[in-house]
Amino acid sequence: MKRKLMVFTAGAMALCLVAPMTVQAAGEAFSPSPVKAVIYMPDVTPEMSDKDFWTDLQGNTDMVLSDSAKIKSLNEKIVQTPGCNMSDLKNLKTTLDGEDLKTGVEGALKDYQARGWWTENGAPITDEFITQVAENCENPDATKEQSVLYGIVTTRTTINVWPYDAGVYDDKADLDFDYRYDSSIGVNKPVVIRSISRDKEWYYVVAENLLPGGWVKASDIAICKDREEWLSAWDFPEKDTLVILEDKIMTEESNDTPEVSKRVLYMGTRLQLVKKNDIPSLVTNRSTYSNHVVYMPVRKADGSYEKKIGLISENNKTSIGYLPLTTENIIDTAFEWLGNCYGWGGMLSSEDCSGYVGAVYSCFGLNLARNTSWQMEMPVKKYLFDPVSTSDSEETIAKNLEEKKAVLDTLPAGSILFFSGHEMIYLGKVDGEYYVISSVGSIMNEEGNLQRLRDICINTLDTKRKNGSSWLMQIKNIEVPYLDAEDELFDIEKKDVPVEMLRLYNPNSGEHFYTASEDEKENLVAKGWNFEGIGWLAQKESDVPVYRLYNANEGVHHYTADAGEKDGLIALGWNDEGIGWYSADSLNIPVYREFDANSGRHNYTTDISEHENLLSAGWKGEGIAFYGM
Repeated sequence: MKRKLMVFTAGAMALCLVAPMTVQAAGEAFSPSPVKAVIYMPDVTPEMSDKDFWTDLQGNTDMVLSDSAKIKSLNEKIVQTPGCNMSDLKNLKTTLDGEDLKTGVEGALKDYQARGWWTENGAPITDEFITQVAENCENPDATKEQSVLYGIVTTRTTINVWPYDAGVYDDKADLDFDYRYDSSIGVNKPVVIRSISRDKEWYYVVAENLLPGGWVKASDIAICKDREEWLSAWDFPEKDTLVILEDKIMTEESNDTPEVSKRVLYMGTRLQLVKKNDIPSLVTNRSTYSNHVVYMPVRKADGSYEKKIGLISENNKTSIGYLPLTTENIIDTAFEWLGNCYGWGGMLSSEDCSGYVGAVYSCFGLNLARNTSWQMEMPVKKYLFDPVSTSDSEETIAKNLEEKKAVLDTLPAGSILFFSGHEMIYLGKVDGEYYVISSVGSIMNEEGNLQRLRDICINTLDTKRKNGSSWLMQIKNIEVPYLDAEDELFDIEKKDVPVEMLRLYNPNSGEHFYTASEDEKENLVAKGWNFEGIGWLAQKESDVPVYRLYNANEGVHHYTADAGEKDGLIALGWNDEGIGWYSADSLNIPVYREFDANSGRHNYTTDISEHENLLSAGWKGEGIAFYGM
């Protein structure tokens, strides 16, 4: 049973209001109420604003749906798909014909002019305005064969359609929807600069998810001295990466180091962690305790790039490396934006529908195409439908909705639903209603009038578009973006499910022991072993088994992925205890092996600091034994 506490009408649209205002008697002490005073869309209840409400509806929400190797493969396929308009930045040509560079600005503005749209202060789009903008697109220093420049974004900014500080609006009273904006681009993102505006205030750039390019304010980009410096700024290993998981955070203020002070970082921002030995005693004039120490990109006064060390507070939501791609993590990340404003093309320091979905999936290392049309071209698992409208026959509509519901009833939360001009993240089914979360511009209200929303909110697929058809009727594409096109919906291989490797220590013998068996762990703890937590996550199955052996004379275990080493030890009298676990297919999390010649014992760890400390203490490093997830 759905719970609606109060209904009122705003703009003739029925909404759910929780915690109505009560009159407080004079002199009566105020007692804060724990109940939310929040307005909800129809059929959305307060519980639905809690991400746990949706994870509780799902099964096995901590199951890894796609590992890093598969995500990397999908990213490569998306880049190679022409309709996605993605760019392989590393392999772009280093020179181009600057004199022949076309940006298409004049044609776009003439189209807006023909529609009767406006520019600043409600002024019409004139030929003079179009000429001014078009002329600023021209680089007077362009040559027939000019070298590209390599840049790093230092301030989250927008990629614009033209290099000019003037907007274009379809409603001169609505300044929060400006067609100059194309998309956002975050801090530490790489760009290739193909041209510079006449006034030198703008760069024409190619980004990872934007071909052929767009205009960015030069003040938001730092120029690298060469390609090598550019690559070092962003192309670092995942294990050395800190990923921002909140919609946005701000670094702490510092008068000592203003370059990294009050920096706003958005979801999906990747920063390189500073190695322990390179961390100074003070950062931003204070200690580094309870903080992540990272390199931040900085634009120097001359426009060139440098990196400075800064701090990200431990209380911010971050991860070292990308988040495991699980249903729970998808929902958790999506709900970071709930209630934020809609930002067309990344304006208003927010995101539109495609930017929002892209930001959520960036936390898992998945690089989606930029806009709704391009994302619908991605080579991923998808279901295609013909959209229907109120002009179709009842029979046609009923059959169409039946087909869509059959898919939705088995669809995992986190899938992307599309109709022309909009996309949304699927949450699940409650009381026969299908729910989504998305960054919404407008809908048709119950009175049949256009209702501006401009919210990231939860609603049902019964919500109507401006044409009077429901969202469910209009859906034309459903994608599961982390699965290949040929994958079955729930045919997710068991090897993608992580196995916790439990680490124990015997204080009497000094041996470390590793097992995936909870029973074995409990048995050893009962005998006096110390449980030291989870050593790493192993893959459930792979082509590389890790063998476990036991020396009954010495009372020690040994673990190896080398079949030859295993056979050699068995020949020397070691007991073969079979396969202990499997090495991960992805090579992102190395498990290091060290040997102590004095005790004859080995240690295995993913912690580079522990590894280096043991080497300093006289242990011999034996390289990477195998890999974790």
